[in-house]
Order: sequence, then structure tokens, then C-alpha cells
Amino acid sequence: MAQAQIAQRNATQMTLYIPFTFGDNGKRKGTCEEHIFWHMRNARIGHIDRIDLKEWTDKNGTNVRSWFVHFSNWQGGDDLTSALENGGHFEIDYDDYGHYWKVFMYTPREKNATEKQKRNAGIRIVKHGQKVERPQKNQFEGLEVEEEAVTEEEAVTEQ
Repeated sequence: MAQAQIAQRNATQMTLYIPFTFGDNGKRKGTCEEHIFWHMRNARIGHIDRIDLKEWTDKNGTNVRSWFVHFSNWQGGDDLTSALENGGHFEIDYDDYGHYWKVFMYTPREKNATEKQKRNAGIRIVKHGQKVERPQKNQFEGLEVEEEAVTEEEAVTEQ
């Protein structure tokens, strides 16, 4: 990425994604928004606008939390910004036992065009009192079956 683009990113917004932290599990308290805010603020990489949370349960039944940290003014260095924009990550130690969070740049997934079409399929806006003409379709049209031709020998054999 060009240095001008990196410099432009430094003065704009950025959203970081922490895909895995523990949630509340039994008597064990999980990572909370205050923990995320404290560690991100101490990293001194920008002004935090807000933090969003997504909670889910993994296949083992463990409560897990993913975090989205939105920066209104990103001030990460050029090396950090470039690494994140090229699919890399950085790690934040959150305790004295060597545990850390992996932090990525959030990039929303693009929806498949066919999924959008499926979602919008069959929707019509009908005004009050408006009569809707629907063309009659043969519902069995796609189910045509080709019959096999029977030879005279097979017909005689079947009798």
C-alpha cells in the first residue's frame, strides 16, 4: 500500500476485531468492555469511539465474546497499519501469565449477489385497493420426464 494511503488511513476511522475472548462461564467472569477499553487505550493507537460485543457459544459449550473496537481517529503507526491492512494482526497481553488477544483489522464480508437476490425474491409492493394480476405458471413445468421408447421385442417380451 502506498505511503500516502497509509497516511490518509492514520487520520481516519478504523475498526479492529478481537475474535475470541472468554465470556462468563459458571463462576468465572469473562472479558468485559472495560477490559477491552483499558488495554486498547493503553496501546495508544487512537481515540476509541465505541466498542461492540458479539456473544456466542462454541462447540464445547463455552461462552465466548468477540469485540469490535471502533476508532474515530486512528493513530496506529505506518508499520502497524500496513500489517493490519495486509491481513496481519497484533497481540495484546492481558495478564501476567502470557495470555493475549489477537487483534485484526475488521473487514466486512461482501454478500454474495445471489444471496441478495434470494432475499429479495418474491417481494411485491401492493398499494391499498390495488388488484395484482399474477401470471399462471405450470407448477409441474420443471418436472418433465422423458419416457423411454419401447421396441417391439420388449413389448412382446412383456406380454
